[in-house]
This record gives sequence, structure tokens and C-alpha cells, in this order.
Amino acid sequence: MSEQPAPSALPEDALRELKAAFEERSLEFEDAHFQQHELGYDIFGHVSWQESSKSKSGQQFYRLHRTFVFFYRPATTLPEAMLHSKSKLVSQLQSAFSHLLGMPSCQLEGEDQFNSAYDITTATPDSLRALLTRQAIDALVTVRDAVIILKPRGVLFMRHQQAISRSSMQLGPPGSRQVHNADQRIDDTDLQAFLDDAVTACTAIANDPDAGRRAANAVEGTFAEEALHNMTSGGGYIGHVISKHLVTREMLDALRHQPVPRSNIPGPIRKLGWQGSTTFLMTVLSLMGTIALIISLSTRNNDASWWIPLLISLGAYVGVVLTCCHRAARKRLVVHGRALPGIITAVEQTDDEVNSSLIYRIVVQPQPDGSPIEARMPEQAAKTARRLMEQGRETWVLVDPGKPARGTWPEGWSLEALPD
Repeated sequence: MSEQPAPSALPEDALRELKAAFEERSLEFEDAHFQQHELGYDIFGHVSWQESSKSKSGQQFYRLHRTFVFFYRPATTLPEAMLHSKSKLVSQLQSAFSHLLGMPSCQLEGEDQFNSAYDITTATPDSLRALLTRQAIDALVTVRDAVIILKPRGVLFMRHQQAISRSSMQLGPPGSRQVHNADQRIDDTDLQAFLDDAVTACTAIANDPDAGRRAANAVEGTFAEEALHNMTSGGGYIGHVISKHLVTREMLDALRHQPVPRSNIPGPIRKLGWQGSTTFLMTVLSLMGTIALIISLSTRNNDASWWIPLLISLGAYVGVVLTCCHRAARKRLVVHGRALPGIITAVEQTDDEVNSSLIYRIVVQPQPDGSPIEARMPEQAAKTARRLMEQGRETWVLVDPGKPARGTWPEGWSLEALPD
């Protein structure tokens, strides 16, 4: 890999896909180098992100440093998957866990050497099998201790953690278990072997201009539709959750074209459109407010601090009122909002999280004019938004007729909306 002067010289779309490949918090790239390839860019460097661990003293946060190679290919779309060298105990646990969750299994028929060397995690096994040519399989079995992550716009290579000889921990004060830093970068003595393995393992896929097309033609529909079919038809916990909350294309089409005020709105749209996790929040706040009020009233004659639980009660009930107002505004958008065509103009990662999932800022510009609509959604919606923005495809938004600056992006609720 030849060195280039500055990682900032990478095109913005290449840098965006590089960040998306990791899906980690607080990413920082160090000593990044790249060389241009006829199909994109080969990017090598060190990266760090925030990790957490639990100990007796509570949750600890630290930065994990790794070395990577990313083969960025903007003109292709690959099925998502992770291939990693087998670890006997990990493989057994993963197999049992995947079966419990209902994740599809993926092995290559007649490829015993490959199957004994790699575990595969993917929701699109049929597409992946079509992607792995004879050349790719023969190359992969020669590489050990690898983690290979297939993303829609490229292939990410890292060394398996169990094989990294240099793994230093920078600890906190003496006697504490706090970790400030975990360095798992490849050192200079192993660097050339690491780069050689990355090229060997990944280029049969990354440098094949027909790879994405071959994988897409192996199944009917998009990769997203294949993944949904596999997960919902296999049973298990994941399939149950997805089936319960799945927003289909038919639901979205009906929502878009139904005259206002809309009625008979499907449960998944109600859940994602305005209910979310607010039902649980309102229940907790109401219960907390009621308990605090009872304590306050029962102690007001013999305890000078009776007003403290009263304030807690009032705060809880204010929270309930604010949540109700938020739900009412969101419901108004779904029931009364005008459906307008639009295009995605920005997808940006924020510092916020919900249930340990990163939240992204997605901006949709209504057409032919109007105020930009900003939606804050999780990673899956951001993937859809990035693909639509890349392809310049039209989407649509619901806009509050009384407040045109307020709106929502319904296609972000649907797993089926992700294009190849």
C-alpha cells in the first residue's frame, strides 16, 4: 500500500462509508493512508473507538485501538456478512446463540476446509454463497486469524483479537480496575504479513466488478428482503420481534395515498410513528409520581421534608404531560400530515444513543420547495438514507400542515425500504 499525504484528501463519500463500516461510537482515525484503485480506494490505518466493560465499581469506558484495511468500492453493493476465523468455544456458543435468536446458518456445501476455518454471520446466506467464487474460497483458506466484514460499499479486514500478540492495557489509578486504553494495533514486525493477508483474503471479492451483481441475481428481491425473509421464517426471538414491528411497503403506500385524516393505521406504524417507548416511560413516571405523592401526603403532618417527595411527584407528572404533548404532535403528523415528495440531502451521526444504538440525523428536502425536514433515527434507517442519497432516488415525507417545518420520514421505519 503506497502512502498518500493526508486522510482528509479522501473523497467525502469514501470517508463516510469508512466510518459506517465500523458502526462504533466516537471513531477516531490515526495514520490513515490510501491508494486509488480503478474500482475505488484501498485504505489502511489505525482506528480507535469507545468501548465499555462492567466491573464491581460499575461500567468503565475506554478506547480500543485496532489496525484495519478497508477496500472501498463505490460502484458495487455487497450483501452484509462477517467471516471470522473459528475459535472452538466461541463457535459453539455462537451456534447455540444464533439458533436461539433464529439467525440463518451459512456453510458452503462441499467446502470442508473452508467450513472448518471460518464462522459466518449473515442474514443473506444465499447471496453470500453466490459471492464466494472458487478463487475467493481458495484465497480465504490460506489466511488465518482474520475478521472480514462485508459492507454494501466495500470489504473491511482486521486481525482476530485472539491472535494479536501486542495487546497492552493502560490502567487507571493503582488498585483500580479502570481501563483507560486498550492497544491492539499491529506492530511493525507483523505489519507486512497483516497487509499481505488483507490483500489475499479480500481482493477476490473487492476487485471483482461483477461481485455485487452476481450476489444480487442469486435471489429474488433485494438483500434487505432476503434478510427479512430468512429471519422471519426461521422462528426465534429476532424473527418474532421483527414480524411484530415490521413496516411493509404496502403499509407505507397505503399511508402515503390515504386521504387525511387517516384512520385504521397499522400497529407497527403507530408504534414507530408516535408511541415508541413512551408508553413504558409514561407508566414509570405515573407510578413514580403517584408513590411520591402518597409519601408526601402521609408525612406532611410529622415530617418537615414532606415537600421533597411532593416536588418529585410534580416533576414526574410534568414529564407525563410533556410526553403526552410529544406523542400528540407525532400522531398529528401521521394522521393529518401532507405526503410530499423529497430527496435526502444529509445523513450525519450524532453523539446520542437509544438502547445502545447510535442515532443519526437525516435531512429530507421536500420537493419542489419547502423547509428541510430533520429526522433522528437509528443505524438501519441511516443505511437506507445513504443509499437513497447516493442514488438520487426520490423519497417522501409527512409534513404538519399547521407547522411546515415539522415533519417525519416514514420510509426510515421500514426495513424493506433499503435498496441494493
